[in-house]
Amino acid sequence: MENNKFGVSVIIPVYNAEKYLDKCLNSLKRQSYQNFEVIFVNDGSTDNSLRVLEKFSQTNKERFRVLTKENGGQSSARNMALSYVRGEYITFLDSDDYYEEKYLEILYSAAKKNNSDMVISGQRKVDEEGKIYLSIDYDTQKYPNCVLRRLNFSGKIYRTEYMEKHKMRFAVGKTYEDNPFNLVMIFLAHNLVILPYSGYYQVGHPGSTTTTKIQEEKLPYKEIEESIAYILKHRNEINDYAIFEFTVLSFFTYF
Repeated sequence: MENNKFGVSVIIPVYNAEKYLDKCLNSLKRQSYQNFEVIFVNDGSTDNSLRVLEKFSQTNKERFRVLTKENGGQSSARNMALSYVRGEYITFLDSDDYYEEKYLEILYSAAKKNNSDMVISGQRKVDEEGKIYLSIDYDTQKYPNCVLRRLNFSGKIYRTEYMEKHKMRFAVGKTYEDNPFNLVMIFLAHNLVILPYSGYYQVGHPGSTTTTKIQEEKLPYKEIEESIAYILKHRNEINDYAIFEFTVLSFFTYF
């Protein structure tokens, strides 16, 4: 990871996403907060995704960088990008998803205001026409502890130094690879902030991870076990042990 030059680094793995890229890229252009960079990783796309990315990056090659690699999956693409970030904070976006226009401003401002290692917010699940079919919100007034903390990367921002400290990477070749990652990130974070805001739009479509049948052999059970062990080694840093236990049990109950 390079020295901080931007407030936020947005990491976007891209594989055959030509159909969805315009909406994703336009949401970046419209952000009210503009001190961010984007690291695109073209993961061996066979459609015109790379051409779309290169055209977009022409507007500002310093801020919009395109990396290319052989196809290896989203985790390997995100891991590659982590070596190139120059932002104080890191966030992720899938190439078929998009942000509300104040997304980066709200999350980054909350992180800075509270000197947070991590900020969590909600998300909207939408169909390809943009119709919301599920809203995942954190009602912090009614439930200040927000016991059920989702382990995906949607709606989250992480301090780069915090991620470096724990040498975080995504499990390659697994689905729900963000679960063991976020288990560590959420429960070892100092000044964790949970926002009653949902500005991440996750598009459900045929072939996406959320609409594909779960393959038992690809679930990250081993990585979850390793994450649990790692957290317990840093037990004095756990920000809420009871909720940590609840979240682990929720993971296994869900799957």
